[in-house]
Amino acid sequence: MSRAKPRKKAYRPSRPAVPPMLAHLMLRASASATEPVASEKIDRMMTTFWSAIDCVARGRDPEVEDWRQIADAINYVETMMLRGHLDQQEVRPTLEAAVAGMAAAAERYKAGKGLRMDAPGLNAVRETLSIFELAARELPEIVMMEVQHETQQRIAQILADRDAAERVTAV
Repeated sequence: MSRAKPRKKAYRPSRPAVPPMLAHLMLRASASATEPVASEKIDRMMTTFWSAIDCVARGRDPEVEDWRQIADAINYVETMMLRGHLDQQEVRPTLEAAVAGMAAAAERYKAGKGLRMDAPGLNAVRETLSIFELAARELPEIVMMEVQHETQQRIAQILADRDAAERVTAV
C-alpha cells in the first residue's frame, strides 16, 4: 500500500506582527506631550553617538556604522532646526560645518583612505551632538518622536529623488 504525499502548501510571506505605521502611532500615543524623554533613554542614545565619534576620531578602523550614527544625530538636529525648535542663526553655522566635515570624511573613505574627519569637522560634529543632547533633554517626548519620524521620512524622500540623491553624501 503506497502512501500519498501530502500536498505542499503555497508560500505565504509572513507579515510583521504590527504594521510599521501602526507601531509608530501606538508609540506616539504613549509618549508624553509635556515631559521630556526619560533620562536613561537619552543617556543610551548619547552613549551610542559619542562612541561613534570616538571611533571616528581615535579608533583603529572606524566603520561605516559609526559614520551613520553620527549622520543620524546631525539629521535630527537639522530637523529640529527646520521645525523651529532650535534657533537657525545660532545652529546653522555649526550644522553646516558638521555636514561639511562628514561629507569630507565620506569622500576620503570612498577614495580608499580611512573614515576620518579633520579637526574643524570633528569639533563641529561634537558641538552638534551637544546641541542635540540639550534639545533632547528639554523637548517633550512626543516632539522628539515626531522629529525622529520626520527625519526618517525626509531622508527617504531625498534618497528616492534622484536629483536630490546626487547632492547628498551617503556611505
